Amino acid sequence: MEKFLTPELQTILLPWYPTIATVWACILVFFCYKKILLMLLRNISDYFDFELGVNILNACEKHIDQLIFLIGFYYTIKQLPYDWTKDLSFIRGVFGSLSWVCVFCCVFKAVNVAKPFLAKLMKNAGITASDTLANILGGIIRIVFGMMCIGLIAKEWNFDIVGFMASVSFISVALAYAGKDALANIFGGFIILVDKSFLQGDWVSINGVEGIVEKISFRSTYIRSFPQEVVVVPNNLLINTPITNYSKRGKRRVYMVMGLTYDTTKEQMQDFIASVKVFLKTNPKIDKEDIRVNFVNYNDSSLDVEIVCFVNKNYVGTPQYLEAVSEINLALMDIVDECGVSCAFPTRSVYLENAQK
Repeated sequence: MEKFLTPELQTILLPWYPTIATVWACILVFFCYKKILLMLLRNISDYFDFELGVNILNACEKHIDQLIFLIGFYYTIKQLPYDWTKDLSFIRGVFGSLSWVCVFCCVFKAVNVAKPFLAKLMKNAGITASDTLANILGGIIRIVFGMMCIGLIAKEWNFDIVGFMASVSFISVALAYAGKDALANIFGGFIILVDKSFLQGDWVSINGVEGIVEKISFRSTYIRSFPQEVVVVPNNLLINTPITNYSKRGKRRVYMVMGLTYDTTKEQMQDFIASVKVFLKTNPKIDKEDIRVNFVNYNDSSLDVEIVCFVNKNYVGTPQYLEAVSEINLALMDIVDECGVSCAFPTRSVYLENAQK
């Protein structure tokens, strides 16, 4: 090539050779990344049917292009044959900061893409509220990488990283104190999801609020009460209050007291108790492990028979439970007729004394 250039032109171009070489090296790196490395990674992901990898590459491709361009542009400027390129501290700080911003954007996009995949993994592991938990974990990862990005940018500008981290820690403590309730709600939601005290769709009673859990978010839990109001309960209250989860029941208790009249004979009482036991033991809706029918009390106006049993797990839902209770009550009416006894109701006898004067 030198035979085509005059000595004067060679003298002019000689200082520019490192710059030209750097430009061509950056172009070559960019070409290898776009046409070889990126294609290779996509082919590997397709071969192993790893859809997450392809989605992350697609989401981050723009920011990776920007990162390569920034690095190449900086080193090209560094090779320029000018005196001001000997001190590039300011330019290095600018390009370094922009590069770390690109890295953080890649992490941010990757976390957004990975959240559905993470939620699917947790769902396969038996964590029902996987979407909410994936959002919480994604938010924590973004916050951590955001703080790291700020620290690395500060280092690019030669700030005292120890002093900077101390300042950040002080500010973090102040913000944490100011937003302690919000942070308590976030960690409360995380604990609820991990501990599985209740899940979306469960019937619960919490702090005087009873209903169906509709949603568990970062800050609050939404409960649809039976009158159909939506009650929003802060998560930090839920981890410090007793929680009754009716959906966790394996069976549901049925308790009732039958009052028979005082003219019931001993034989009728025994026959009535035996008939009720037979009905409960043969009813497929009733759990057979715990059935109690006992004559328990001489009340003011009745002979009380206590009936305790449990409907099995297929009938713990309120509609099914009420159907089972209704079936028991109708059967008791038939048993009362068959045994020739009567149900008592409150009565009072008044005796009048005829005083003769």
